[in-house]
Amino acid sequence: MIAEVGYPQASIRKIADRVGVAMSVVLYHFAGKDELVGAIVSKLYRLFIERILPAVQAETTAAGKFRAYIRGNVAYIADHKKEHGVIIDIGMTYRSATGKRLYDLELDPELLTQLSKLDLESIFGLGAKGFPRPIRS
Repeated sequence: MIAEVGYPQASIRKIADRVGVAMSVVLYHFAGKDELVGAIVSKLYRLFIERILPAVQAETTAAGKFRAYIRGNVAYIADHKKEHGVIIDIGMTYRSATGKRLYDLELDPELLTQLSKLDLESIFGLGAKGFPRPIRS
């Protein structure tokens, strides 16, 4: 539903209708739209991690990890256009009832640990070790 109409227009009622259940069933499992979004984001992050992390971890150099990350991203987007669009849409438009953004969602710590293994800054940091730092005046 989010892929079809966008996050702001994807109400719990529309999502329940699409799945073929009563809205009360959705609300039984999720306290509200924010919790539902957290579950969706977690699922999409897990899919992304499962696709890319093994290839990145198999590499032994920073350059190899970076290449694996880029290749994995390109393949993931090619194979998961709808899912990628959903995470982009949520990232651009999500605001919780209290104003939180996507990066403020409370996600499973283990999921965040796995996601942090794909952090480009740490991959770049591996490549920078041993290189002299630039002199700043």
